Amino acid sequence: MVAPEVVPSSKWDEHMVQLDLEAVDEAYRDTISKLFAVWMRDPTGQPTRAIVGAQAARRAYILVRQGLEKREAEIKEREGK
Repeated sequence: MVAPEVVPSSKWDEHMVQLDLEAVDEAYRDTISKLFAVWMRDPTGQPTRAIVGAQAARRAYILVRQGLEKREAEIKEREGK
């Protein structure tokens, strides 16, 4: 596994974190909506399939939010806030 490239700090970091937060919320809502729509179209294996998908979405959402909180703290520390 190759480590991801470290992106240097910029004056837009705070704004990008806010955009990331909005995108994560939107993606989570979209995923849950799609899971429900699939359930309504195809009841095969439901609700287990929807529950498994929702659990995966929650895990991903939590991990991303934790990463963004860490990033916000780093920005504040760097800026002395």
